[in-house]
Amino acid sequence: MKKFIVPVLLAGAAFLFLPCCLSCEKKPTPEPEPAVTATLAAHDVTVEEGKTAQLDAVTNSSAPITYTSADAAVATVSPAGEVTGVKAGETTITLKVEAVENKFTSAEKTVNVTVTEAPEPPTPPDDKKPGPGMYTFTVSPLKGQWEEGDQIYVHGSFGPAARTFTLKPSDISDDGRTATLLLESGFEYLAGPDYLYAAWPASAVQPEDGLMDALTRFSAADGPLAQAYLDGTEFVFKDISSCISFTVSGGYDRVLIAGAQRPGLRFTDYANEYSTAKVTPSKISSDGYPFRECGLSPEGATSSIWFPGGVNLKQGFVLYFARDDRWCATYTYGEDADLKAGKTLELGDISGSLADYDGPKPTMPEMGGRTRFSVKFNELSGLCVSLDSQFLWGLGDSGEIARISFAGEVLDKAGLRTTDKSTIDSEGMSVNYDTGDLLIGGEPHVVCRIPGSKIDSIFTESLFRGVESLFSIADAKGYGNAGLEGMTYYKDGKAYCGTQTGSYLYLCDLETGEVLWRKGLREMYPAVTEIAGLCYDPLTDWLWVVDSESKRFFALSGDAERMLGTYSIKGTSNPEAICVDHVNSCIWIGDDYGSTSYLYKYDFTGLDDAVITARP
Repeated sequence: MKKFIVPVLLAGAAFLFLPCCLSCEKKPTPEPEPAVTATLAAHDVTVEEGKTAQLDAVTNSSAPITYTSADAAVATVSPAGEVTGVKAGETTITLKVEAVENKFTSAEKTVNVTVTEAPEPPTPPDDKKPGPGMYTFTVSPLKGQWEEGDQIYVHGSFGPAARTFTLKPSDISDDGRTATLLLESGFEYLAGPDYLYAAWPASAVQPEDGLMDALTRFSAADGPLAQAYLDGTEFVFKDISSCISFTVSGGYDRVLIAGAQRPGLRFTDYANEYSTAKVTPSKISSDGYPFRECGLSPEGATSSIWFPGGVNLKQGFVLYFARDDRWCATYTYGEDADLKAGKTLELGDISGSLADYDGPKPTMPEMGGRTRFSVKFNELSGLCVSLDSQFLWGLGDSGEIARISFAGEVLDKAGLRTTDKSTIDSEGMSVNYDTGDLLIGGEPHVVCRIPGSKIDSIFTESLFRGVESLFSIADAKGYGNAGLEGMTYYKDGKAYCGTQTGSYLYLCDLETGEVLWRKGLREMYPAVTEIAGLCYDPLTDWLWVVDSESKRFFALSGDAERMLGTYSIKGTSNPEAICVDHVNSCIWIGDDYGSTSYLYKYDFTGLDDAVITARP
């Protein structure tokens, strides 16, 4: 019992302090959970003057990483960790994460930055600047021979001064390897380091209205491309595309290619510099669509599928063949196909290796526009569409739940506790569409639920204490803050759980808690670096996975045995939640950005009628 000194006023006297005992006891304030030790890792960086390099910083904290350069005269660093070399020398960059109250400690990391000198671009002496005269154009290896009607595009630094030349028989050598042309103009707009540049075919080049320097932009990137720079009086062309070539019989008129790992294969344009200062072709960016359709050459002739800048098809690819708009045969190539620019994968006659195919033309949903909403909700890490499709359920990893409108407005929110008053490091959530329950996954390894019968009472008080613990996934117990992140109901009383560590996907029986199997998605699909969120779509029998490390999300078959498509979501910060919304024809992504989270709406076409195709 605690003693206190109580003042007592006596008549005609001063205060007298007497000890007394109070029998009432004060309820002790619960101790807050100890903060997790924040980790912060990154590698040293070497970067050339005038070039940039991205720091590969990784932290387990929910706080943003800040970057500070010790010497901005040597290297600067952006808020996103992009290092720019300013001048040759050495400096350091300090990375920090601030403490997050009751969750993470602060952390600091210093990395070394080495800036190397930029090589001096070779500049021809002034007395050798080109002028009007005869110039030789040597064909590239894949093109092989110049032909009558071939068109070559020649340019310097200014687009309107570029010229297109159409080859005549008299221009071409007997062996077809060279062509000789009279260049009479355009020499007043020369571009370093090589003055003049050429591209073939001219029909694929996007004409420029202004300065273009040594850069050539192609508006058509689905055929063979070659570039050259002026060396003396000669342009020697280099192939900047690769191809897969084959012959096939059977009356087919169309072919469609799909990589086993479903990389984007549809290209719209391609910009590349080929000069003495840059001989390696740039990598092209696709629009993410994993299929590429082409026409076929006449039966018996060689057909080719072209890739600007080269392509790496891990685990191979499938060719689909159509005859009179009916897709009826496939060819499977099951090995890695890493095609560098200028290389050809020659398959030969594949007619005897075709398999019957009786399905629709392979398609995938196509991503359209994006809308971003700021959400006044802490650390949005779980999302799912309500059972009546009227709003979004949102889950914060500080143990909060919310109803969120499709415009990003928080309609209601409440804290969460289990029935035994435990807190939850809540990460993933899903509606069990068979029972109406809300499923919740928490780090490092717990699975809980809010029974459908209690959902209407979640927001009657600021703290909802009706979360029921179901089971734990034993081998994820030690994963800590990289444990269970994704949670989605599958079907027949089963659910998928996913971890950041190992990108492990677990199929669990909700009634017994038994783990029926575990698959390592990172091992199966190298493009998947971690599981941050999951959403199973019963309409298409697809499993969607969002990866906060690579800033992409993936479509897998419902059993996770086939990779179907990959979508880039660059520009997000920490995408940790995903859900498919057929009513609004979109996919929602939750960005755990901290106290103010972001909700992204990605519009889609074809989300309802997507076709699953066989994996090689």
